[in-house]
Amino acid sequence: VILDIGANIGLFALYLDLHVMEEPEQISLLAVEPAPRTFAALQYNLAAHGVKVVACVQQAAGAKASNTANNEKEQDEQAGPSHAMLRFYPHAPGNSSLALAQTSSVGGKSRFQGVNPRLRAHLEEGAEDVLVEITTISALVRMHSLACVGLLKVDVEGSEEAVLEGIDEETWPLIRQVVM
Repeated sequence: VILDIGANIGLFALYLDLHVMEEPEQISLLAVEPAPRTFAALQYNLAAHGVKVVACVQQAAGAKASNTANNEKEQDEQAGPSHAMLRFYPHAPGNSSLALAQTSSVGGKSRFQGVNPRLRAHLEEGAEDVLVEITTISALVRMHSLACVGLLKVDVEGSEEAVLEGIDEETWPLIRQVVM
């Protein structure tokens, strides 16, 4: 099982399926992507190319939700969904991010620093904040009854640390490799 956090439109999965895996039918993918438009493209691409999926999940992965439960499993199960704002760039969806402070400006500079001003204006045009549901890696592993995660791929534009914080002590031994 490959757990693809920040799956975007599924190019990583397609690349693995078409060019890397000797026996792609033995690989399953759990693809996680929060942005609604990007998620729709992800589902389409994986289905159109016959990539074997455990599931496509329209959520963002992050740190565990805070509440009064005594342990992490109870927190995942009792807290209900938590939410965050995702800054979505329709002309540059790969730059969409939960890290809003970093997304609109970094140290007073544009997210697209160093980009030609006309191109930067185009990339930032139509940016919108979208409320997305947050889950944790551990909750995903339990929800989909994953006995092992052969590869955890994390590409989440500034929220990588939060994703890792959402992995509890029971889940870490199930993860064989991480690429970020």
